[in-house]
Amino acid sequence: MIPEYMTAMVFEDINVIRARQVPTPKPGRGEALVKIMASGLCITDVHVLQGAFAHSKPPCVLGHEIAGQIVAFGEEQPWPHSLKLHQRVVIETMIACGQCPQCLSGFKNLCENGGDIGEPPFQGGYSEYITMPVGNLHPIPDNMSYEEAAIFESFVCPVGGLDRIGMKQGDTVLVQGLGPAGLAFIQGAEVMGAGRIIVSDPDEKRLALGKKYGADICVNPGKQDLYQIVRDETNDKGVDICCEASGAEKAYQACFDLAKKNGKLIFYGIPKDSHKTRFDVTQVIIKQLNLYGTSGAPWAWEPVLKLYGQGKYNIKDMVTHTFELTQIEDAVKTLNDPESGAVKIVLYSSNNRKTGG
Repeated sequence: MIPEYMTAMVFEDINVIRARQVPTPKPGRGEALVKIMASGLCITDVHVLQGAFAHSKPPCVLGHEIAGQIVAFGEEQPWPHSLKLHQRVVIETMIACGQCPQCLSGFKNLCENGGDIGEPPFQGGYSEYITMPVGNLHPIPDNMSYEEAAIFESFVCPVGGLDRIGMKQGDTVLVQGLGPAGLAFIQGAEVMGAGRIIVSDPDEKRLALGKKYGADICVNPGKQDLYQIVRDETNDKGVDICCEASGAEKAYQACFDLAKKNGKLIFYGIPKDSHKTRFDVTQVIIKQLNLYGTSGAPWAWEPVLKLYGQGKYNIKDMVTHTFELTQIEDAVKTLNDPESGAVKIVLYSSNNRKTGG
């Protein structure tokens, strides 16, 4: 039975998020009502809460990493689909119009008329239920838990970024920053046939994770000379692909310095200094570097889910902590604490925790 009211964590002001009873949404034409089983706590939402990232304005419900179960459809469905009641699904983040040039070219994450879940007017997943266009719902493989599905968005975006730039078998890849995105870059590069994967992070625990997920060479830039190691490993030519997932200015500069001629640079980590950083234009020109920003990968959801079902990826071990939805403030503190060892945190509503696995 679908309740008339539900619990939602409402972002009300900077560093203020509270549990509220709000009306349970009703699915409209072309939509489904999803009972949320698990939501991933994204660092972007933490930055929004802290006032450092003005993508969402209060009041609103944050959260764009969502997995759940379909419990109802709108009365009128404008097109046939294969989804069924009680099906387990992961929710694609972008609400798109489907008609603008970006949508028609396959980049609905850049839709000119839509927006992201968790950014007004689209409410997010830190709640018990959510309505969503059926086109945003992807069935999850039988071997994928709700926990893993909840953080799938943070995994598919980096992997899809590698796919978009046309990574080739045998490419040497450098990954800087071993948070969730960096770990995803490693796994994506390995599955796509990278020749060697070099990773860099000042945290020894993160380096150990990098090794576990398939990195060939792990470098602590605070203790080792990353530049010399890359030169030695590439015979002074530089790497084929640089993946920046830390947001650190030094790491961005290293991408320009360590990429080979005609190399490819993927920028994913958002700089902390007012979201701006400087880069070496001269090297871009002289080395003829190729720069790619990546923030979404709508083309990659189904293929990556299929590969996950075949056992190609390990997302399970990236979930290091779980909390009740109403404990979100404790979850934020844990994610911000370097000593916690948190990689990805999953939130459950109290009613769904027992069925969330």
